[in-house]
Amino acid sequence: MGTFYLYRDKKGEYRWRLRSRNSKIIADSGEGYEHRQACEHGISLLRDWHGEVEIYQDTSGGHRWRIRASNGEVFGDSGEAYANRSNVKRALKSVQKTAPEATLVVEE
Repeated sequence: MGTFYLYRDKKGEYRWRLRSRNSKIIADSGEGYEHRQACEHGISLLRDWHGEVEIYQDTSGGHRWRIRASNGEVFGDSGEAYANRSNVKRALKSVQKTAPEATLVVEE
């Protein structure tokens, strides 16, 4: 089972990251939130996510993914680049398997 970690960054904004069973970060919020409740909502969106995902190539040539809410805002991303699209798809399957049952740890 994985774990969501909800924490405050250096700017005081709330963020989350999802770690797999082996403690590797497999997803993160991609942005900071002013309010904890909004950050927790981002976690709930990822837990229930079954929709579209954007796979893209970043400026360094790595492949990444990101998921947008209905308002167009990114609520989750890969947090790291992968060598190719097939690795991105494998990572997304891990997120879909891990997120729904992941525990939540709040680090404040």
